[in-house]
Amino acid sequence: MHCRRYFALLLTALLLGGCSSTVNVDYEQSYNFAALKTYVLQEAPERIDDDPRLDTPMMQQRLIRAIRAELQQAGLREAKPGEVRVSYRLDIKQEIESDSSGVSVGLGTFSRNVGIGFGYGFPTSGVESYDRLVLTIDLDNRETGDLLWRGSDSRRLYAGSTPKSNTELVNELVEAILKKFPPR
Repeated sequence: MHCRRYFALLLTALLLGGCSSTVNVDYEQSYNFAALKTYVLQEAPERIDDDPRLDTPMMQQRLIRAIRAELQQAGLREAKPGEVRVSYRLDIKQEIESDSSGVSVGLGTFSRNVGIGFGYGFPTSGVESYDRLVLTIDLDNRETGDLLWRGSDSRRLYAGSTPKSNTELVNELVEAILKKFPPR
């Protein structure tokens, strides 16, 4: 019974870990983010990849809506001139993934019986190239221009995107990044 619980816990951790991505965050530790109340959003991106999937007014509007919604949830309001300037940039990063299989061994128990299993995966080594959308959001001190906070995350881009899938992708990325703001 103890073994089953351990296995279930391990399987759950592996499944959840496989779904997560790593949000990268850095910030000026001396800045008092708790006192921050207003921001101004730079509506034109700091940089956007020339890729036609990204360089569209629709994609920019999705990003602006998502950033505004998340910052409002964080307790900030948009105002001019704003205490901080929020900017974003989109990049596409090409990644390579190799897939190969090999020998696997398993050991299991059921009641009082013990079983051993062997398996062999036929070599299906392959290399696949794919694109990742990288979103970076910056908060700068509006008066000095100094970077105060930066968050970035990425997701795999799939062929055949739709307006709905693009909106979901943008919302997911912005939410994941700005969930780390303000720093605690």
